[in-house]
Amino acid sequence: AGSLYRVIARLQGEGLVAESKGEGGPPHPGLARRYYALTGAGRRTLAEEARRLKQIATAAEDRLGLARGRL
Repeated sequence: AGSLYRVIARLQGEGLVAESKGEGGPPHPGLARRYYALTGAGRRTLAEEARRLKQIATAAEDRLGLARGRL
């Protein structure tokens, strides 16, 4: 949990996430819940990262296909 909140704090500092209103529902016993949402910049960054990872996965699949052809 400690590292999760450090990551959330870093993402907030970078303007990628912001604290948001909760969905409602019954109150949680104990500590109050906090809710976070992606900002516009966060959505754009996520989309860019997804594209980058897809390109890496495609390149890896291509290389595996070439390696299989050599066996």
